[in-house]
Amino acid sequence: MLDGPRGTWPDSEQKAKGLLLKTVLQSLRRELMGLKISHVLTTQAEGSETATTTTHDEPTTAYTMWTHLQTKFGKKAGLMPLLDYKALVWFNFVDDGTLEAQFNKPLDAYSVCSLNDFILKDWQFTSLTLLTLPETYSNITDSLLSSADVKELSFNVIKAKVIDQEACCCNNQREQ
Repeated sequence: MLDGPRGTWPDSEQKAKGLLLKTVLQSLRRELMGLKISHVLTTQAEGSETATTTTHDEPTTAYTMWTHLQTKFGKKAGLMPLLDYKALVWFNFVDDGTLEAQFNKPLDAYSVCSLNDFILKDWQFTSLTLLTLPETYSNITDSLLSSADVKELSFNVIKAKVIDQEACCCNNQREQ
């Protein structure tokens, strides 16, 4: 344990976890908060044919959160960055009622591509996202492209408009 004027080890651990959770996107924050580290222990008594398996969940530490982020977003070698770039460029949204959750996938791919020097400018990524929306959301594409300069498009604005329209559609279906 660290003892001293700055506090104890648990205080430092809480600060590190807080800093990690504060500096990531909300989707990643939920993922990190739900992260479970499980250890499986299998024991077999001598002369017995059956084994006993127990699972032990460890509390998530700042280190395990950081390791998870490094594994997911760390620099990759070989052809992996090219495959991530392909996944980003070929991504299509599917109108199945889960568009809000689907927005995390291209955003994660965009982050990984940027880290691995496959760089799209923000407005290019936003335009690509806008063009991959399902046909039922073409009104959003049309209105944004006619009212704003392409370089001023915002990913968050597109996401908010899609979520609003999706909520309206769901409410209309419930009323019928």
